[in-house]
Amino acid sequence: MTRINKFIANCGVCSRRHAEELIVSGRVFVNGEVCRELSTQIGEGDRVFIDGAEIKPQAQKVFVLLNKPVGVVSTASDERGRKTVLDLIAGDARLSGLRLYPVGRLDADSDGLIILTNDGEFAKKISHPSSNTPKTYRAKVDDPINDGDIKILAGGVDILLSGGEIYKTKPCAARKIGKRELEITICEGKNRQIRKMLAKLGYHVESLTRIKEGDFELGDLKSGEYKIISRAEGNA
Repeated sequence: MTRINKFIANCGVCSRRHAEELIVSGRVFVNGEVCRELSTQIGEGDRVFIDGAEIKPQAQKVFVLLNKPVGVVSTASDERGRKTVLDLIAGDARLSGLRLYPVGRLDADSDGLIILTNDGEFAKKISHPSSNTPKTYRAKVDDPINDGDIKILAGGVDILLSGGEIYKTKPCAARKIGKRELEITICEGKNRQIRKMLAKLGYHVESLTRIKEGDFELGDLKSGEYKIISRAEGNA
């Protein structure tokens, strides 16, 4: 027997937490009856539907490392008709029939590493704020970088959040790798955080590339390229 929220996650639909929201909202049916009880157990022979579509566990857990190009959105679909990360892997027979979705977000005007998977538990683990998953970015700015600003970045700076709140970023790792280039590793993910951090110090970001997330690295993948790996390869 498997608890209903875990069963939904095992089907690659979403994380357990999101599954609970689907259950409470009445979108989940078990054997023809609406299911609103989070304690419901699913056994052999039970049939589960979400929004009228039957779901089944996916035994194969798939992880795709993708180098997202600028202009592509990191969502499963886009109401404005923009190209999504899933469009870049469409037609790959190896991924046919798998319900893959992106882990976390990467701004449309940024490029680099994004992970696609059908493992809801993994997605929750790596993207939840409490996981403190480190993410490394390479940024190129419009002016030469002052060494003193590197120390300021590492200690945390005040940025303005979308809701109008002033937020001080947590200490991070920052190092200069060129006259106008630097690498920053953060363990949080506020909206457009690195761009706002650098803007606070007077820099405009010309390009921003994510090169690492957790134990997964972009490596030599070119823009738009991807590779399918095992979970062990990422030590996730």
